Amino acid sequence: MQKMPMFRNVDDLSGCLGVVISADALPGNRTVFHSLIGFTDPDLAKTAMGKATEVLENQSRSHRFEDLGMRQENQNLRVRVISELPKFPYVFELFSSGR
Repeated sequence: MQKMPMFRNVDDLSGCLGVVISADALPGNRTVFHSLIGFTDPDLAKTAMGKATEVLENQSRSHRFEDLGMRQENQNLRVRVISELPKFPYVFELFSSGR
């Protein structure tokens, strides 16, 4: 599996099982992205959460996301990003494998 851009520089995430992402339009020309990222065990999810938090916070500073949220649920991560509609392609790309 090819890595998502937010995990591209992390060498030890071979246990990523997959990613599901959905996006919805919100009032005020905004979108919300919900992502569920599955790993083979909770320790990998914890490592990934630290890296994802760092990457998303850095991206938020430069692209001014409206809100970020992340939590670990056993071996899964749930990620939420709210941004302006014109930033849709950029945010989606953070979660895609490029395929």
